This record gives sequence, structure tokens and C-alpha cells, in this order.
Amino acid sequence: MLTEGMYIADRYEIIGKIGAGGMSDVYKAKDLTLGRFVAIKVLKPEFSEDLNFVTKFRTEAQSAAGLEHPNIVNIYDVGSEKGMHYIVMEYVEGITLKTYIEKKGQLSFKEAVSIAIQVGRGIEAAHRKGIRTYVHDSNALPGKANRMTAKCCTNVLLGIEEARHYFNPAKCIVTGTPVRQEMEVRKDRREAREELNLPQDRRVVLVRGCVQGARNLNSLVIEAARQCAELCDFLIITGSADFERVSQLTADMPHVHVIEFCSAMASAYAAADVVVSRSGASSLTELAHMGKAALLVPYPFAADDHQAHNARVFAAHGAARMMRENTLTPDDIAAFLKEVFTDSALLASMNECALRLDMPDAVSRIANVIENTDSPASHD
Repeated sequence: MLTEGMYIADRYEIIGKIGAGGMSDVYKAKDLTLGRFVAIKVLKPEFSEDLNFVTKFRTEAQSAAGLEHPNIVNIYDVGSEKGMHYIVMEYVEGITLKTYIEKKGQLSFKEAVSIAIQVGRGIEAAHRKGIRTYVHDSNALPGKANRMTAKCCTNVLLGIEEARHYFNPAKCIVTGTPVRQEMEVRKDRREAREELNLPQDRRVVLVRGCVQGARNLNSLVIEAARQCAELCDFLIITGSADFERVSQLTADMPHVHVIEFCSAMASAYAAADVVVSRSGASSLTELAHMGKAALLVPYPFAADDHQAHNARVFAAHGAARMMRENTLTPDDIAAFLKEVFTDSALLASMNECALRLDMPDAVSRIANVIENTDSPASHD
């Protein structure tokens, strides 16, 4: 690992590490010859002696070096030194799009479209230079930005089959959606319940809304929980905005366990018998991977109502029930829980149907597509 003050090629002075990926680390550095800041991508040591990885790394640099576009970072230099392989790139001040969205919250339609157009222009420029480009969409109803950029991509990688008809079918490959690393190994239920201080001899319902718009869903669940005190326990993950309120409302309900955040979601899923959840693509990918029956309540203000499209897919496969928030009542939630907890065959069937929707090794599937594509597809 490079540290502050080290030099590469007697020209680039390392200032500090600013990012990392699966194959490489990225550093901010000072180009002492031209007096400017640069970003240097360095192949990780565990890959530096593998000819296959080194070749891919150099090919990446050569491909990107042929591009000149305002929406694509410029390549300045490439080289090797004492077994270390590096690419010197334009350094762009600012924050990542992910960080920007997390700080600002939901983007306006106008701003989201503006960003999508810039991304699309960069992808199109790469595509026209013969560089393979890809887009991945996890939703049953793909986003407008992905539908637009897919027209100039080599392949469209899909989380689920149901999204295929929104794109050129010949370009589509269903790869599934990667789950976070902690989810890859399913945890033991008893150990998970010990970790989360949940009872071993009771049914447990995991409730997870979303950062935005979970307040009403939490309120409905609390009232349903009052009806289900003898039936099951509840683990409600509220987020920071609703934690204090939910904690106060459930103070007299010992079978309701309230936490603000959960850093061990693999344990939360393993501990649960049933999940009440929004139906974003990441949540559903996790439900399928963990094989958990669910009551899905789509976030009513999601773009293009895409969460409802996701929920309908799981409901159609028998893995979940879908209920709209504007008509949902505490009685509906309680009735669903009583049904699945008194019919063990139904619960087992829903769990099995959820597991059938799982596409394990999505990361490997995506990598295989990229590595084995011979040439770029034509523009739609």
C-alpha cells in the first residue's frame, strides 16, 4: 500500500488514498513535472503477478486513453515500477454521485434527467469508439436512465427476467443482482436470535421500511402488533427519523423490539420467520437469497411506481403478498401473519418460492459476461 510522501516514477508524489475497488486502489497525487493533481489507479499486489489481470489492467488504460469527452475522465499515463502497475488519470474534485444523493435526498426529476443524460453521453462516446459498455438494472420496471443508455450498450444485464421486454431482447442477459458480502453465507437462526436478543421459542416478524416514507408503515405495524401479542414478536428497524416515536409507542409492548439501524442484516433475516418490507430491488434480492416469505408494501412515491412492479413479480411467484399502503390496515397485516403462522405448509411454500427466485453468484455471472464478450453490439 502506498503512503503519503511516496513517489512513483520519480514524478508523482502520493498525497493519500481516495478510493478502492475489487482489483485496484486509487490515490490522489501531485504530478511534479506539470504541477497538477492527478488520480493514480494502482493494481492491488495480489493481482500484480497474474498476467491475465495485468493484461486487463493495461487494456483498460489503452481503451480509455482513446477517449476524449467531457463526461469521461482523461488518461494521462500508464506504467509499471518494481512490479507495481498503475494508470495516471485526471483528478476530478468533488464527491461521488452516491454521496451527493445521500446528502441531498431524493433528486428532482429535472436534476435526475440531467445526470442521466451526461452519463448516457459518456457511455455513447465509449460505445462509438468500439469500447464494450454495459448497463445493469435490478428492477422489474427499469429506470428511464437505464432504458435510454441501454441503446448504446453492448449488453443489458438484468436482475430479473421480467424486465427483458423493456429492452432489445437480443442484448439482454439475466445475471441476477449481487447481494452484500455479509449475506453470502446464511446464518444459523439460533445464533442470530442470540445476537439480536430475540426469543428462541417465538415466531419473529422482521419489519424494515426505508429511510423515506416508513413512518406510516411503522404506525400500521405497531397497531397490528397489538393484535398479535400472543402470536409473534416483532423486530422493527426504524431508521433515525422514526426511532424515538416508535420506541415510545411500543414501550408497553415487550414483544416488540425496536432498533434504529441494523449493521447485521444477515442476522436479522436469519432470525425472522416472515418479513414486512418495502419492495426495492435490493430488499427483494436479499429476501430471495435468504428464502424469506414476505408481506410487501411498495413505497407509494417510488419513481414510476417501480416498487409495485417488483412486488407483483414476487407475488406472482408465490413468494410474497403485496398490499398497497393507501388501502392497508392493521387488520390486514394481522390477518396475513395469522394465516402464515397457522398454516406451516403455506409458510414453507412461500419460503421455497422466494429461494427459487435467488440467483446466486451474480457477481461472477456479471464478470463472466464482461470477460467473454468479444465485440460491442451495434447501436439500437
